[in-house]
Amino acid sequence: MTASDRLRFSGEIAKASDQRDRNLRLLDLDKKVDIWATLRQAPQVTDVEE
Repeated sequence: MTASDRLRFSGEIAKASDQRDRNLRLLDLDKKVDIWATLRQAPQVTDVEE
């Protein structure tokens, strides 16, 4: 792989990363989620009616 090939490849990776980040923001998926808070809000076994 020549130096110009590596440079072009690096540029394409940078563009793809920017596009990924933009899409994550558009889909509102770039937020950190507190999984423990989510689990605490989930229905408990004792919450089920028999």
